[in-house]
Amino acid sequence: MPWKLKMIHFRKPIELKPRPHTAPIIMLERAARALPSSMVCKILYSVLADNDRIQASDLDKLANQLGRVAHERQRQCK
Repeated sequence: MPWKLKMIHFRKPIELKPRPHTAPIIMLERAARALPSSMVCKILYSVLADNDRIQASDLDKLANQLGRVAHERQRQCK
């Protein structure tokens, strides 16, 4: 048992290094929550349509995920 106590003293504290994109993501999420849903959808559509770096397969995955969310929301409202 005493050797476990000695090991505690040798542990280094974990350094928390936030990723550089964490703060902008939080800011975007807060802004999106403050806007009406129709405005958020228009903004997302225009950003996704104008960005040439997004691959078609990624857009297809996103469309499937959004379809599932819409289906669940519609089911919950009934």
